[in-house]
Amino acid sequence: MTNPIPQVRDLSAPVLLLSHLHTTLAHLPGATFHISPIYPDRLEISLHDDRQAAFDVWRQALALPEPTGHHFSGSSWLRTRGPVWDVEVELIGYLTPDVSLAVLPAEWVAA
Repeated sequence: MTNPIPQVRDLSAPVLLLSHLHTTLAHLPGATFHISPIYPDRLEISLHDDRQAAFDVWRQALALPEPTGHHFSGSSWLRTRGPVWDVEVELIGYLTPDVSLAVLPAEWVAA
């Protein structure tokens, strides 16, 4: 049996969380938000910023755990996830090529 096609109403949890964040954290740096019917209980927040500071501000505001750093083919990014209001929030911070993972705390860098 196949799964039914998700409806817009199935995305209500991350949409409500995003609305709450818009109201309560409007002072934070701008970000990209992604809600998908593939993962209806997840909100992805990504930051495309030269500075790690924007990522850190969001991570602390959402009380997410310390991130892991990743590097592939000249690109580096930070990633963390955790529950916020029963929604799985995935926070991703894309770093510019001139920001090396070497400047990050060693415990953040994935092996």
